[in-house]
Amino acid sequence: MLIKQLPFRPLQLQNYMDACWIEGYFTREEVVQISAMYEANEKKEAETTGEAVVEHDFRKSTVAFVAPDEEGFQNIMLKLSQLALNVNQERYSFDLLGFFEDIQIAEYGPGDFFEWHPDFGNTTASNRKLSISVQLSEPDA
Repeated sequence: MLIKQLPFRPLQLQNYMDACWIEGYFTREEVVQISAMYEANEKKEAETTGEAVVEHDFRKSTVAFVAPDEEGFQNIMLKLSQLALNVNQERYSFDLLGFFEDIQIAEYGPGDFFEWHPDFGNTTASNRKLSISVQLSEPDA
């Protein structure tokens, strides 16, 4: 069960802004696999509205999208899905209906950034209830 991997026992939160973290969730081999999927897919500048608008108010990075059922990615998607469901069950109790978007893999170079922002608009992003960020590089990189 996931809760044993968390550094604390979270209570049911009323403030959904709080976050949790899990270190070492992916093996080195899985990190290499995810990085290879990023390299194999088309890259573009990150959008913030989901409507082909590039604004640097909230984020600046390069992204690639990987379909959850893409060949060779199913094991990563299964592991991400299990993480999302377990964290949701232990912390948030959102009524999750499924995973309907491609996985977004971002690369942040010098001067790139990500700021907290709500997902909104007339796109699938406005239906997001839970997001997962996975740092693939070493913490001091």
